[in-house]
Amino acid sequence: MVIRLLCQHHLFADTEIHELIFNPEVHKLLKQHGEDIPGNFQSKQGKGTFLFWYLPVGNGRRRQLWPKDKWLVGSDDYRVELNPQAVAAELKNGRLIPGSFLSLLLLSEYYGSSVWAALVRALI
Repeated sequence: MVIRLLCQHHLFADTEIHELIFNPEVHKLLKQHGEDIPGNFQSKQGKGTFLFWYLPVGNGRRRQLWPKDKWLVGSDDYRVELNPQAVAAELKNGRLIPGSFLSLLLLSEYYGSSVWAALVRALI
């Protein structure tokens, strides 16, 4: 459901979720203020991931991704450019999986809690 919502309503539209995923300035703020948000990453401890997980083909173990310039980069050679076309393609082919933070944030916008949406608005 989260992947469908992202692809149909946020990757190619001017929404707060789009800004969260693609705006480098919002990434800086999220890295600065997002460390202790439940379900989000803990970069100092090497836990979690930044917005998405990477799932290698033929390997059921997800891998962390971290932002670097206009890319999400994994610990191996995997990288995906942070643009709507690349992210949509990787979501559709199953190589990207939304992280808990992004999933909960997106679902809360549609199904009730304005707390998560207020957080994104505060970041942007």
